[in-house]
Amino acid sequence: MKRPIIILLLILFAMLSYSAETAWVQKANCGGAERFRAVGFSIGNYAYVGTGMTNTEAGGTSDFWQWDPAANVWTQKASLAGGVRYDAIGFSIGNKGYIGGGGRGSSNWLQDFWEYDPASNSWVQKADLGGGPRGEGVGFAIGNKGYIVTGGDGNHKQDLWEWDQSTNVWTRKTNFPGELRIFAAGFSIANKGYVIGGLNSFGNALADCWEWNQANDTWTRKSNFGGGIRAEMAAFSIGNKGYAGTGIATVDYLKDFWEYDQATDTWIAIAAFEGDQRECAVGFSVGNKGYVGTGGYYDNRAFYKKDFWEYSPAVALKTDEIKKKTGMNLFPNPTTGIVKLTVSGVEEESFYSVFDALGNRVMNITPVKQNSQEIDLSKKPKGIYFVQYESGATKEVKKIIVQ
Repeated sequence: MKRPIIILLLILFAMLSYSAETAWVQKANCGGAERFRAVGFSIGNYAYVGTGMTNTEAGGTSDFWQWDPAANVWTQKASLAGGVRYDAIGFSIGNKGYIGGGGRGSSNWLQDFWEYDPASNSWVQKADLGGGPRGEGVGFAIGNKGYIVTGGDGNHKQDLWEWDQSTNVWTRKTNFPGELRIFAAGFSIANKGYVIGGLNSFGNALADCWEWNQANDTWTRKSNFGGGIRAEMAAFSIGNKGYAGTGIATVDYLKDFWEYDQATDTWIAIAAFEGDQRECAVGFSVGNKGYVGTGGYYDNRAFYKKDFWEYSPAVALKTDEIKKKTGMNLFPNPTTGIVKLTVSGVEEESFYSVFDALGNRVMNITPVKQNSQEIDLSKKPKGIYFVQYESGATKEVKKIIVQ
């Protein structure tokens, strides 16, 4: 079925004050064939991408590729010893990479777990995944521990498992407390892991964000993902910030990208992804840069991708002044009526407008010079709206859902 993109969304996010021309830079295409639902991670100064579906191997592949950022060259490495698969879970710890689980064929879910050593270009099998066969889940690492959560084997799972690299033992931790889901996004910042969005048991996309604290094995719900309901996103972390974007909401493939500030528990829109809209792309970071590649979309037939893009937060932000002037936030989101809009660093007269999903301006707010403003959407029909903030040459747009 054709899944059209809402043109307004592209137009509105193009108005962001960040530089879309320079924040994302295309690099050499990923090695091998176009692929979908692959695994990607980084080890040291190198990136790795492998497995997934291709146009000729719908049941999964096992090839594995290394990218050298300095030379911008992909080199084929030893294929995953565990064989072909898609929707596997991957992460890296220290100087080793890990891939486990996933699917093979139509209903063959796997639980094997493999360690890749770039020094010897070889794979060694480790203890099977805790909790049994699993794919379509979230994997992340904290210190010398790896974690898998959500996903499933035809039935959705909520169990969280920790793998200790030093002992090769899986230990069950506190269950994920949100709705059961597959195709969520995730990353880790310091000693905390995050699970964002995904598809629930009814196939509906979700917007919630959950934080797991390694220190006390507890989950805390955080601010909803800034882009609204979303599944099959690419995500990564750089320093104390997390990043997530692309994916699918209902029937629309999206390109917007969002930055999460752990310290303030806020999401802000950043430069939209420069490649085609897509779902199930890989996302990871190498040093102070983020990377998104592969994935695909459906429009009467499958379009799998192999393009590979680099995101630079330093280039995107440009200056502290721009960063200061675009600290817009909407709360609560979703809302049933009154929403509070806050902006940091308001130094001149500001304007606010509200648009519906078709691009019609449905509300103008009298120019103000203050850091917060209440917007009454209680009389508006339920649905998706966009709030646009303007101050001088600065513009920012955020999506809000009225329930």
